[in-house]
Amino acid sequence: MPASEFSIIVANATAKGHYDTAMSRYAEFARAAVNTNSREEPTKFQELLALGIPIITHLALAIEFQLKILHFQHNGTYRRGHDIAQLGNGFPESTLTDLRNTYRATYTDPAKPDFLYMTISEAGYEHASPTERLAGPETYDEAIVRVGRSYERWRYIYEEFGTTREVSLDFMPLVVLTKTINYCVGHYKGNRKVGIKDENFRVGAGEA
Repeated sequence: MPASEFSIIVANATAKGHYDTAMSRYAEFARAAVNTNSREEPTKFQELLALGIPIITHLALAIEFQLKILHFQHNGTYRRGHDIAQLGNGFPESTLTDLRNTYRATYTDPAKPDFLYMTISEAGYEHASPTERLAGPETYDEAIVRVGRSYERWRYIYEEFGTTREVSLDFMPLVVLTKTINYCVGHYKGNRKVGIKDENFRVGAGEA
């Protein structure tokens, strides 16, 4: 049976729940990272992972739900899968233009908080300098490719830990994509709005 148009209200509420949960945990993550002397407290690795991994999985799911809502608004069906690169394409050119322009405006907004980019390991952690950090992504197309299958990867990230336990965390592309897609969902001009509005996914405590 096809999903009803009411279903996007539920999907949107679920996406916002994932986003709000992520940003609440991000506030805890930022405090733990700032207050940790990594060279003296290498066991903080586990604490930071316990906070950081759920943040990424929640944000990736928020993006996925928002993209699927946008597809439903266009054609009345939900796309399947978790790959953000695939879900983020397949829209009419006018919608892709809106997504690209909104991403760029959000990414370049001087009021946008500087989210932590960290490489953490059992030997300690460090904030990457601007020259060390992987640049961007400055465009919507780059962002959806970089996020890609983040949800699938990060929910099973523990399987990647071998003798060397090190992982990099970059929250910015996930947050900017979530805000971008939410804005376009809220401003969609088709027939399947069903009360969805741009909530701009409020600035959380960790973003202030």
